[in-house]
Order: sequence, then C-alpha cells, then structure tokens
Amino acid sequence: ENLEANGYYNCGLLRHEFGSKRAYYSYCYFDSMEQFGEINDMNTPPADEPRQVYGDHSDHILAVSKRNLTKRTPYILRATYTFGPFLTANEMRARATMLFNAYDEAFGGCNMGEHFWGPELAWYFYCGYESYADFAKKADKLSEIHERDLADAKTDIRNHSDDLLRRIK
Repeated sequence: ENLEANGYYNCGLLRHEFGSKRAYYSYCYFDSMEQFGEINDMNTPPADEPRQVYGDHSDHILAVSKRNLTKRTPYILRATYTFGPFLTANEMRARATMLFNAYDEAFGGCNMGEHFWGPELAWYFYCGYESYADFAKKADKLSEIHERDLADAKTDIRNHSDDLLRRIK
C-alpha cells in the first residue's frame, strides 16, 4: 500500500508454495525509468524503519515484453530461463520467445519479463492457474507442446527453474 501511495501501481505479494515457505516476492509496476526515478527521488528513504534481516535478497527490474495474463489468479507459475553466453542478446530473446509461446499456449495467457536491471541476465514467464487440478491440466498441455514443438529445437538453455507461488495480495 505504501508503494502504491508513492506512485507505483498494481503491486502484489507472492509466496513460495513449496520449498521455502518464508520466501516472498513483492512486485510493483511503473511505466518508464523516468517514472521510477521520480517515484524514488520524491520519497524519503525509510531510514527510521526497523532493520530487516534478509537471509537472501535481490532486486530485479524487468521489462515486461509480453502481457497476456490479464486476470489475477490465486496461483502463479514463474519459470526462469537463462541461455548460453555465446548467444547475442537478440538470439537469447528469440529463444526465450520460442519457449514463452509454449507456456502462453498451454496456460491460456502468460506474461514475459526480460532482465533490465539486476543480478541475472534472464527471462521470466508468469502464468496463472486457479487450482492444482487446473495446474495439472496446463502442465500436461505444456508437456504435449514441448514434445511436439520443442524437443528437437536448439534452445541453448543454460539454466531453468520453476517456482510455484501463491498470491498473498
């Protein structure tokens, strides 16, 4: 709520469903780096707030390149992909788009974020689902698409991870 009062919009909070129940991801949207600068320059830093102890923490700024998830779902799949360092940025983007299209088709609409600022040169897919029965159907469809379209494709994936998240706010 404070972040939205400061000028960000559509903020939310996600929590890991499995693995680390203490892992949370907060997010907010802004329209441009100029807006980001204005928001942060006009708000005083929280110097007097209590010190937080983070076991692991990183900040990422993503450029949202595809926005097809138009509904807030109770659960989110976040798939993260990095690619071989021998590829150009445009080749990495093309590989990410090829993979994203499979998720987008299987889940009926996903968002794709691309590294803009932060610790890793990665692409992130955010896909919603209503329940674990819904997830199972969508995961099966993704497997079918993978076997049909991607099993022999040259993807040059370096690392991949999936996180199943629950929407808190």
